[in-house]
Amino acid sequence: MAKDEQTGSVQSPEQDEQAPTVDSQDAYEELNNRYLRLAADFDNFRKRQAQEREFLFKYGAQNTLETLLPVLDNLTRAHQSLSESSEPALPLQPWHGSTMTVP
Repeated sequence: MAKDEQTGSVQSPEQDEQAPTVDSQDAYEELNNRYLRLAADFDNFRKRQAQEREFLFKYGAQNTLETLLPVLDNLTRAHQSLSESSEPALPLQPWHGSTMTVP
C-alpha cells in the first residue's frame, strides 16, 4: 500500500496502477482530439485554397479586361473613322482577328 502525498490517504497497489492508466488515457484523448482538430483545420485550409484558386482562374482577368475594353472600343472607332475618310493618314491593313497592323 502507498500513501497519497496530496490527500494523505492510503491507496492499495491496484489503485496505484489505475491512476497512471487513467492519466495516460486522458492525455491520449486530449492529444487525439488536438490531432483531429488539426487535421480538420488543414482539410478546411486545403478546400479554401482550392476554392480561391478556382475563383482566380474564373475571374482573375476580369479587371484587366474591363480596363482594356474602353481602349479596344476607342481603337475600333478610330479604325472606322479612318476607313470612312477618303485618304487615311496612315496606310492601315485590315483587322486580322483582334489586332491592327501598321506598316
